[in-house]
Amino acid sequence: MKRTAVALLTTMLVLGGYSGIQAQANGINSTQLIKAKSSVSFEDVMESMYSYEAITWLANKGIIKGYGNGVFGAKDDVTREQVAALIYRYMQLDDARESDNPYNDLDSSAFTKEVLAVSKKGYMKGYGDGKFRPEGILTRAEMAQVMMNVFELEQKESYDFHDMDASHWANDAVRALYGNGLTFGEGNYSYNPDGTVTREQYATFLYRGIHLDPDFEAEPIPPKEEPTAPEPKPEPEPEPTPTPPTNPDPDYEIPGIDPVTDEILDEKGIDKEIVEPGALYFKSSMDKFGAELFYSDEAQTIIKEINKEFGVNFKYGEIAAGAYLVDRNLPIPHYARGQIYFSARDNDDFDILFIYNEPSTVEFAKRWMKLINPTINAESQIDDIVRNRRNENFKIGGYSVRIGKTNIKGMLEIEVEPYK
Repeated sequence: MKRTAVALLTTMLVLGGYSGIQAQANGINSTQLIKAKSSVSFEDVMESMYSYEAITWLANKGIIKGYGNGVFGAKDDVTREQVAALIYRYMQLDDARESDNPYNDLDSSAFTKEVLAVSKKGYMKGYGDGKFRPEGILTRAEMAQVMMNVFELEQKESYDFHDMDASHWANDAVRALYGNGLTFGEGNYSYNPDGTVTREQYATFLYRGIHLDPDFEAEPIPPKEEPTAPEPKPEPEPEPTPTPPTNPDPDYEIPGIDPVTDEILDEKGIDKEIVEPGALYFKSSMDKFGAELFYSDEAQTIIKEINKEFGVNFKYGEIAAGAYLVDRNLPIPHYARGQIYFSARDNDDFDILFIYNEPSTVEFAKRWMKLINPTINAESQIDDIVRNRRNENFKIGGYSVRIGKTNIKGMLEIEVEPYK
């Protein structure tokens, strides 16, 4: 289902080391190639991925590694300390003295010497408040600056992405990356400087930097068009009175979808007090797994207890094989219909999405997870991810459990499947 990644702490270097590479950067010209492994492959890196060539090339040179279980973790975000460790090994830096440590937040970092070494060389910097934020996620703006520093990129042209303000601190670095072919943006002439960088993206940027084409010429980025005032619209002509259709079918219905009625709720044993007015009944999906579970007496009891305990008013938004709950008194994320969703293929393969800044939905996630599969207890892991807002993967019993961010802002997702 999904992105698998092993639940290792950052004490394991996610972008592993090497002993030399054919490259030129900061005056280094090392022709001693790493002894390539016969063939390194990862189960989550497929040939169809844009990053396949970069990841496999770097892995076969021993420059980057996976998690040690056959997984690279391509979609996981890369942290600042992990990037520091990679630069340290790639550039073969000398250790800096710990007495030169300008940071006060490296006590728990496994990469203190790497951070100090790259900071001493000026490849990476802290935040000016005595902090390096080693476990912080690298942003695309920071990545641009790091790449420019490491590969000593020159700004060839002054082409600006449309979302890069001229005063942005990383503007020169982004220009340098684009002018040298290390980045092409994220479409529509946008760079997204505050976006995060995944492991596969960082591998791709690094690969392009190592194989830099000195003759590369970037396509010009057209200037951003300023919005113009719309032309006044003419007064619309009155529309003709529509002619009623002949032989209308008053009994036509959308197959398999009906408004929820008291009769349907009575048949299914669902308390109408916890069903949204105007909810729909998806009859055609009610033979799928979850249709009985999500509307069982136990599930309804959970809704009523949490509503009472937290002073909320969650109700079923529809009656279908999956379920979503909505409280109209709470904010609903953009593109979402409710604050918590449940979907299950069976007891061993299911998903739960919930807003993380509302204690009642966090409690729903915990209790409905036990409802679906009582053998999985991930309460402490859920609390940890809610606090830290990161992606994490766990092996709990015989299950692979991923808890992390979704494409819907403000929501986290729990994904469960049998451990493979």
